[in-house]
Amino acid sequence: MEIRLIDRDGNNEGVIDVDTALKRAQELSLDLVMVSSSDECSTCKIMDYSKYVFEKEKKSKRQHKRKIRTKEYSFQPTTEYHDIDIMINKCIKNLNKGHRILFLMKFTQRQRKHKEVGIEKLKYVEKKLNEVAIVEKKDETQNSISFLFINKPKD
Repeated sequence: MEIRLIDRDGNNEGVIDVDTALKRAQELSLDLVMVSSSDECSTCKIMDYSKYVFEKEKKSKRQHKRKIRTKEYSFQPTTEYHDIDIMINKCIKNLNKGHRILFLMKFTQRQRKHKEVGIEKLKYVEKKLNEVAIVEKKDETQNSISFLFINKPKD
């Protein structure tokens, strides 16, 4: 059986017998890996297979880290401004990591009658983060929850 051989540098060696290709791989202390299979002539490459698998896993982990996640911060109208400032500081750290932020203002039954207090605190958060980020979307119409989406602007 003959195969098309590609050496470790990526150069095409042409069509070679399988035994010859295996000997070349063993001389270099590398593996002979089938890249593509076809009826006429399979393509094989001389490479370090364990290193290839390791690099592939490393690349997938790196791509997983790049995913943008949404961090959620929820509070009520009774939350003090000092506690909100602490949330804002944590929020800025997450914005610098590239995450989106969602601030949720949750109202209980009695607090729904005085939504202006909660909305005032959301405006406070928006004002504090205006220097650092862009407010994507704010919605003050839902029944028991108001929210604020914040995203880091592209530099």
